[in-house]
Formats: sequence, structure tokens, C-alpha cells
Amino acid sequence: PVLEYILDLLAHHGVTQAAVTLRYLPEAVTEHFPQGAYGGISLRFVEEISFAEIHVFKYSRRHGTKGAAMEGQIPEQIKGERSSRMIALGERKKREYMEQFLGKELEILTEEKISLDGATCWVGHTPRYLRAAVLDQGQHSNELLSVQAETIGPDDTLMGRETDGVLRNSIEFSVDLY
Repeated sequence: PVLEYILDLLAHHGVTQAAVTLRYLPEAVTEHFPQGAYGGISLRFVEEISFAEIHVFKYSRRHGTKGAAMEGQIPEQIKGERSSRMIALGERKKREYMEQFLGKELEILTEEKISLDGATCWVGHTPRYLRAAVLDQGQHSNELLSVQAETIGPDDTLMGRETDGVLRNSIEFSVDLY
């Protein structure tokens, strides 16, 4: 009933898709929503979705807050176990998401020169905000490179090689805030 109430509120505000984590009584949730939908909302379960990143945090009591005085608090050990499982799932889903880009040509906006596994590389991000690196071959910061993604390296970095350089244009910009 609590999940139905939340889904009713989401539908009322125009939400048509929701992701549901299945860490507490997963069988009960999937049995209650066997069609993967409720009230016009398509339900997807975290296990099914190709998340690029999952942020996990566990509730911590803060003395003096209303939440700290609530009954039915989940013990720290259980919260820690659930958090660890969700973090592991997030790491696996991120890796799966990144793997779909291997062998593909990607745009990378170079940001900084660093050493990765003993090699000097330019690191930046793709339009999908994936961290990516290419060997330093005289590129500069703020260059848009065309890179063939080859492997996943340290710190979940797509490692690749620069292709024909068609996208190699220097980008300079400024933002005025008023």
C-alpha cells in the first residue's frame, strides 16, 4: 500500500516511468506488480535498467530530528548490508553500461593530462558523461576528439585511441552569469 500511494502521487504529477529497487521483500513487490506497471506508470526494476551510475546512501539518525525519533528503525547492520549489495549492483550495472561503448567511436572533450598505468593520457568526458582517456599525442585541453573505445581501464575510464581526428577542434567558451 505504501508503494501504491507513492506511485499514485507520481502518476498525479505526470510521471510515467519509475525505477524500483528490490532489496526489501523483492518477491512481494514483483508479485504485487506482475505486469510491471501500476496506474499508468511503467515500473522497471533496478536489476533491469542499464544505469550509468547509481548513488547509494543510507539513512543515518540525526539527534533532534523527527526521523531520529521514529519507530521501526532499521538496524545499522541491515542498512549496511543492503547498501553494500546496492553499491555492488551499481558497480556491475555501470560496467555493463560502459561495455556497450567498447568498439565504438566516441567524442571526448579533453580536460586534463594525467598518468594512467604509466602512460601520459588526456582524460575527458563523452557527451554521456563517461570518463574516457586517449594517449597524449600533442592534444590540448578543451579539444573535441574522435576516439575508438577499446578497453575499460582504471577508475572506470574508457581507454581508446584517437581516430582520424575529424572532430579535432579546439573549443573555447565563457559563461556570463547575471
